[in-house]
Amino acid sequence: MQNVEEFKLDEWSEELMMACRETAAQPRSEFALQGSYVSALCLDELRSLSTDADLGMLDGKLTLDYGTHEGSLRLRRRIAQLHSSDGAAALAAEHVLVTPGSIMANYLVLGALCGPGDHVICQYPTFAQLFLVPRFNGADVGLWRMREGEGWMPCLDELVRMIRPNTKAIILNNPNNPTGAVLSKEMLLRIDEVARQHDLILFCDEVFSPLFFADEPRPPSVVALGPAGGGSRSIVTGSLSKSFAIPGVRIGWLVTRDEELMRRIRTARVYTTLSVPCCRG
Repeated sequence: MQNVEEFKLDEWSEELMMACRETAAQPRSEFALQGSYVSALCLDELRSLSTDADLGMLDGKLTLDYGTHEGSLRLRRRIAQLHSSDGAAALAAEHVLVTPGSIMANYLVLGALCGPGDHVICQYPTFAQLFLVPRFNGADVGLWRMREGEGWMPCLDELVRMIRPNTKAIILNNPNNPTGAVLSKEMLLRIDEVARQHDLILFCDEVFSPLFFADEPRPPSVVALGPAGGGSRSIVTGSLSKSFAIPGVRIGWLVTRDEELMRRIRTARVYTTLSVPCCRG
């Protein structure tokens, strides 16, 4: 990447977070309203949520080696279950790659999607990484703007008009950060159809799923749309940091049925992350 700008949102958030933690005995504030995740759980709180009354916090026999590059099989199976939905082809462990947080998952996906001379379309407003990393990689980024007066919902006609011969992907964030807007299953199916018609990869950052605040039924993951799933050219990312309230464990992931896309991501991952945290799932 070249000409990388400062990540101003992260710097601002960290400055306020440090103010909240100025001293353990006398923090300057009780609540950090700038954060984008549920208040993090402590280990005792996490253990109290387990259905296994005999569960210990530490596995004394767990070898702290590099582990498997993809993440533990049990964890990947659970992640596959999380993103599967009724009526769609089931996802499996081989469709999942574990990463140290979703920010690394996003970085790997975006690096595999586009490069110099390519064009991508990104839902906006959204988490800055999703449109800045492609730009830093030399791609041209078109911002598909959501408008407050329209409930932060997209216009599909505008999406179609934005597609070019060199367009490689459509990038979504559902539920959306920062608006909280949720794309319904019907809307996701229509976007997926546009992607299919133009042979585009559909990438969705689902880091806030399943934390939905909407009257409509919870939409499925983009990789589990329709009887055949979301199509082989869809990919999503997620993590334990936001809705699961344990960002300190640094567990994220990406999920796709696209074998070639997964191969490219695994190849690139070796240069950034040799292994992931030891977690049995």
